[in-house]
Amino acid sequence: MPGMAQEADVVVLGAGAMGAAAAWWLSRAGRRTVVLERFGPLHARGSSHGATRLFRLGYDDVRLVRLGVEALELWRLVEAETGAELLQITGAVDHGDPAVTAALAETMGAAGVAHEVLSAGEATERWAAMRFEGPVVFHPDGGRCLADPTRRALLDFVTANGGEVHHLAGDVRWRPAGEGVEVEAPGLGETWRAPVMVLATGAWIGAMAPPGSLPELLVTQEQIRHFAPRMDATWPSFIHYRRPRPIYGLLSASEGVKVAEHHGG
Repeated sequence: MPGMAQEADVVVLGAGAMGAAAAWWLSRAGRRTVVLERFGPLHARGSSHGATRLFRLGYDDVRLVRLGVEALELWRLVEAETGAELLQITGAVDHGDPAVTAALAETMGAAGVAHEVLSAGEATERWAAMRFEGPVVFHPDGGRCLADPTRRALLDFVTANGGEVHHLAGDVRWRPAGEGVEVEAPGLGETWRAPVMVLATGAWIGAMAPPGSLPELLVTQEQIRHFAPRMDATWPSFIHYRRPRPIYGLLSASEGVKVAEHHGG
């Protein structure tokens, strides 16, 4: 490997949402953190680029609901520490399949999350730009994450606190070294040694993880559509549960209403 290996407490591979969030948490805990990203800043080859993503507490597993509640507190912590607005609360609605909406209401209730169940007619009166099928579950703490600004704020925090963020690292290679790892970034001509490595490489994680450590993965490309609103109206984040797969969406600044199938492939 070229040159002398540099020392770090943790090397994070991948600077998308997961890698950036892990690096922020490690950096604020005082760890010497190095982030290596294969592509350029805010690239569009991963799954966390763009203007917005859904934030929601509506899941059919109470453990996920509680994780969402914890995440809401952490979003506010990130905003306080970075001085950036990263999470906008608009409320969120789920409608369609009555079995699904009933399960969502039950789990949010079990987790103590504020929510209400409306008829389709009541929901249409409240959100005039939308049409609904079946019972509607609304929880006011849902909304939208600002995706690119969040990644930027998290990585800026890392560098401001003594960490390193390197883009265009190329086809990074790593190997066990003593009780840790040695990581080579050919695009940078540099090597790091650390006791811990975090793999957050998204669609490339199957090739990066140790052989046999993960099940076989199926990587899909998801298609997003954007529509110009036909009226000036309030837009909560939403999911329409229908067959063969749910439809989700949200108002995305400068992009209109973003709509997509969940796991459309």
